[in-house]
Amino acid sequence: MTLIVFFLGYDGAKAAACVSAKVPAKVESSVPVLHERYVSSSDKHAQVHVASVEKIMELGTAEEVKINMVVVDLGPSTDLSPTKKVYFTLYNKGEMFSTDAAFDIGSYMAVISAVKKDDYRFALEVTNVRKDGLGIIKEQYIIDANTAIKAIQNVHCEQFDCEKSANFKGSIILQKNQSNKL
Repeated sequence: MTLIVFFLGYDGAKAAACVSAKVPAKVESSVPVLHERYVSSSDKHAQVHVASVEKIMELGTAEEVKINMVVVDLGPSTDLSPTKKVYFTLYNKGEMFSTDAAFDIGSYMAVISAVKKDDYRFALEVTNVRKDGLGIIKEQYIIDANTAIKAIQNVHCEQFDCEKSANFKGSIILQKNQSNKL
């Protein structure tokens, strides 16, 4: 099965991008799943104006990788549309280099909470517009960052200009939780 995710963005004169990823037929998980998708990191999709950052939720570290959830204000809406954009970020500080990755989790009405479940898994609770557009619902997600955290930890550089660090890409698994327990 192939999952195709379209990200639309605007960065100066450049617009639009498309990401395609192979999704395994079955993924083992103890979390009840309604929806699951792989999210690739990209500096192009995560560029935000500093003034629009509403909050940074520190989720701790996993073996020297700093982990945050960043909430960006999208501005007011004249209809029932999401007003917050959420990014999951990783940052590994090195002596001669630093490696980072940002993952676009999506747009929501509000972020209720973000917590660390263990070194590689994180829970996010948000409110969102119902699919039928007739109100607001609470949604819960589990972020499995195991692959991305291990990949960012394995970036080793010998020089100040490090191509592996500058061009780092990773992926996380975003699972929509069908139970009400995080």
